[in-house]
Amino acid sequence: NRLRWKKVLFILDDVNHREQLEFLVGGTEWFGMGSRIILTSRDKHLLISHVGDNVYEVQLLSEDEALELFSRHAFREKSPKEDFMELSREVVKHAGGLSLALKVLGSSFYRRDKKHWRHIIDRLKRIPHKDILGKLKLSFDVLDKDEKELFLDIVFLVNVWSSGYDYFFYHILRYMSRGFLLIIDHLVEKSLLSIGMSNKIVMHNMMREMGENVLREEYTNSRIWLPEEITEKVESLCIPKYYYFEDDFVNYSNIFKRMQSLKVLIVSDGTFSLNCAITYLPSSLRFIAWEGYPSISLPESFEPWQLVMLVLSKSLLVELCPISKKFSNLKHLDLRQSLELRKTPNFGDMPNLVKLNLEGCVNLEEVHPSLGHCRMLTYLSFSYCYKLKKLPKFVCMDSLETLNLIKCTSLQEFPEICGDMQCLSKLFLESPWIRSLSPSLSGLRDLQLTGCEVLESIPDTIRNVRYLRISGCNKLSTLPNSLFESQLLEHLRLYRCSGLVKLPISFGVQKNLYVLEIESCENLQKFPSFIRMESVRRLMISNSPKLDTFPEIKGDMHCLEVLTLTSTVIREVPSSIGNLSSLTSLNLSGCEDLVSLPNNLCNLMNLDNLNLRGCKRLKKLPENTHDLQELYIHDASKTAISQPHDRNILGGQLGSLRELDVSGRNISCLPKSFKGLFPLQKLNVQFCENLNELPSGELPPNLKSLFADYHLALKSIKDLVIHYLKLCTLGVSNCGTVSSEQVNVFLQHFLKTCIQSQNFRVV
Repeated sequence: NRLRWKKVLFILDDVNHREQLEFLVGGTEWFGMGSRIILTSRDKHLLISHVGDNVYEVQLLSEDEALELFSRHAFREKSPKEDFMELSREVVKHAGGLSLALKVLGSSFYRRDKKHWRHIIDRLKRIPHKDILGKLKLSFDVLDKDEKELFLDIVFLVNVWSSGYDYFFYHILRYMSRGFLLIIDHLVEKSLLSIGMSNKIVMHNMMREMGENVLREEYTNSRIWLPEEITEKVESLCIPKYYYFEDDFVNYSNIFKRMQSLKVLIVSDGTFSLNCAITYLPSSLRFIAWEGYPSISLPESFEPWQLVMLVLSKSLLVELCPISKKFSNLKHLDLRQSLELRKTPNFGDMPNLVKLNLEGCVNLEEVHPSLGHCRMLTYLSFSYCYKLKKLPKFVCMDSLETLNLIKCTSLQEFPEICGDMQCLSKLFLESPWIRSLSPSLSGLRDLQLTGCEVLESIPDTIRNVRYLRISGCNKLSTLPNSLFESQLLEHLRLYRCSGLVKLPISFGVQKNLYVLEIESCENLQKFPSFIRMESVRRLMISNSPKLDTFPEIKGDMHCLEVLTLTSTVIREVPSSIGNLSSLTSLNLSGCEDLVSLPNNLCNLMNLDNLNLRGCKRLKKLPENTHDLQELYIHDASKTAISQPHDRNILGGQLGSLRELDVSGRNISCLPKSFKGLFPLQKLNVQFCENLNELPSGELPPNLKSLFADYHLALKSIKDLVIHYLKLCTLGVSNCGTVSSEQVNVFLQHFLKTCIQSQNFRVV
């Protein structure tokens, strides 16, 4: 319903099912007037059945266009080299004006000699004119063995994670393919792949179809998505979610026994029943991702020495292996949300372990001491392990970069660190029992402390932090000078630290800090006498009821755009605020003791949002705020700002205003000059008890949203609909004493008067 009133641009690419159209674009009435809906599909009949004859069929490229596109990929120039012109025209002729074929074929000819060109062209001539996939396959045929294998692995994985590339996608390719990055570069260069946003691998649907054909015809059953196709040759297998096995697979426990070449196994949750014991897995496996693994351990016969990546999330594991096994090549172990797991395996059997994720193992109580000797480990997560009370000594974890202990609410103390942990750059900790941190954390760059209720201090050795977030640490009375003396801090957030009373003097001068947020630190009383933060962009202090002064601003703070000082007891803002040349938003809402604003606020030429809600003692508004676009002064009925016809409000001083909120104020009328506020689009006059009417035809002409009490809305509905054609939202409030009969009268009146405006709505 929300889109029904909006003008939207809606694009659906590669539609292949009627249900997609019915659920997402049921009809033109689903969207507002002027909307544009663009659908693309390779099924013309599907589009015609939904939108009739309003279908545009994309035409093939002309010969000149095709030659240019081909040349840009074959020669990286607009036109072919002179001695390759005839050969190029021959290729273009056989490509049939198909842009993808031209792009892929052109890339396959790049930096090739004429002998290679002639060989490919001869093969191209033997392919039927309409066989697009056959033409694309020529670019696959010229790949070397490793490139072909990686391309087909990607085809397989794209089908497995068709909704977007899963985190494991890259790790499988990296662990399964030597020279992974170099081969990817070659495939991109040949236009078989592309790299999208966030460095994701993107494969065109037609390239995927070509790859699937190759798998079916030339690499039969090496990589399969449907278990009924299983043969002894299968190397990669994906079993979809809730897949139903045929009768000949009734012996689930031995289902993998004949797959002696299996390297990649991906099983979705819900495929096997919870009481199904898996008694065999082939020892050829290098990658296992099995969501909801149904057994209490890996099979005793399984030899995991080739295993590189093991992901058994949401499993029924009680222990990983019933007897000791050598995981000689294992780099990635993920057992997250294995709710029955009570103890970890012996990590001495995993000498190459790089990543360990035990997140959400809520019954985990015992961690093997060998963990502290995992020299290769870079990532370790025990988050949401509620019953974990103790971690072993970190003896030689030289490579550890990230340690996640969020929601380890039973952890009694921080693990003892022996030796060098300079690589540890990220620590996330949440435990109400930990009183101190190890001093051997000098390499930290990102530190998050949450709910550490009895933590009394942060070691002085922690001085290189860039990102610091502290919340619910009620015993912290201050922060160490070392955090701020280094001048490296970039982001600081302090939330609900009730014991925090003051901040150190060194806090006031920061070169690299760009975000400062202090919220609900109820006993914070003292700031440094001045601040100089030349890089800060957002400075927010809120709900600190004992903070009565804001420091002077020294030097150039030209980067500051947002300044928020809400719900404090400051009485005035320093005049140095007028030097904040880039400030766009100033929020002082809830500062009930604020008496005045500096006159030089008019120097803030970029200020467009001023929020003074609840500033009950504020005597006057600043003058000459020409460029202000949003002003909020509601709930200020006791101030000297009582009527909106004061010259500093509407006497030409706020000519750029787009939003005005005067709700809850003691005003009785709106001046006739009010209609001169041409930019004003949103007006809020709710709960203005003495305002009896909205002057007919005297509101700003470009008003789009109006929020008013019921009695004002009822009086003005006809005038609003007739005179304000851009008005699309009317918010009606204060209906507490209005009977249902009166509401019906209002709605009937509304329907009669606004039927001409399709975009008009009442909220």
